Amino acid sequence: MIGDRDALAWLAPDVLAPARWLTATALTSSELRSSAAAVYEGLLHEVAPGTWAPWDLLRTPRQRAESLAPLLPAQAVVIRASAAWVHAGAIPPRQVTVALPRGGGTPRRHVVTHVARLPPEATATIGGIAVTTPLRTACDLLRFAPEDVAFARLRALLRAGLPVDDVEVEVHRMGGLPGARRAARLLASAEGQQVVARSGA
Repeated sequence: MIGDRDALAWLAPDVLAPARWLTATALTSSELRSSAAAVYEGLLHEVAPGTWAPWDLLRTPRQRAESLAPLLPAQAVVIRASAAWVHAGAIPPRQVTVALPRGGGTPRRHVVTHVARLPPEATATIGGIAVTTPLRTACDLLRFAPEDVAFARLRALLRAGLPVDDVEVEVHRMGGLPGARRAARLLASAEGQQVVARSGA
């Protein structure tokens, strides 16, 4: 049985500032035990292996973006499943995925890095963190992510307000880009399986 919740008092918002993200190396043994209890009770979410944040501080896109800040190398843009989580919430991916320009930043542990320079219109700044836009995120997931991940994260983005018609238009505009044909096929499959639905459908 989980111990008294008083043992978790140090997690209260007035004690734990939003910038104090929890890493295993930064915690005492008693705090680690309390962290395990808090994860079990849903008070903490693991935003990367060994790094947790209180659930109350992960409710908005800004809070979720800020939770990744200690993990990100300089010049990083959060992409794919990680970007979808920032925009739409749900369960954090097991690893943080970012794009870095060639020669930019130093890769970090638990961060998957792709070398790419994204155009300005493909990114947004949320809580001081560069993240691909919901539309670019959806297209990248359809192009590159495992099918189950692409469908789950796409569904979350649509629930958060991304119009499926915009995704379809953008997928067809991608032309000969790598993964464009796969994206069109997966989007058609998602619509056929009613994984996604058009407005008014």
